[in-house]
Amino acid sequence: MLNLKIIRTFNEGKNIQMKFRLIVLSLALILMQCRPSAELSANERTQRLLVNKDWDMTIVTVDGIVRNIYSGLSIKFQQSVYTSENGLDVFPASGTWRFLGTDGKTILR
Repeated sequence: MLNLKIIRTFNEGKNIQMKFRLIVLSLALILMQCRPSAELSANERTQRLLVNKDWDMTIVTVDGIVRNIYSGLSIKFQQSVYTSENGLDVFPASGTWRFLGTDGKTILR
């Protein structure tokens, strides 16, 4: 009986080790699936900040010159279109827009 008990304890230890290894492997696989997707491009990051919000401009520069005639300019961007108020010739009441380049800093309308 004593030998049987020792063998049984030894086998239980192996089973526990095997179960532990399977649990660790399963957790590792689950965590690998939960990692964040690839980094967003600069344009995608900027677009996420811009869209579906009302932007009230406090300072507008045209060709590097501050233009006070655009006080009250308000713009709302969506995926590729915008609407605006008080935009005069810089931002008509509505239109399309897209990024110029890949740095997310220049909009072409």
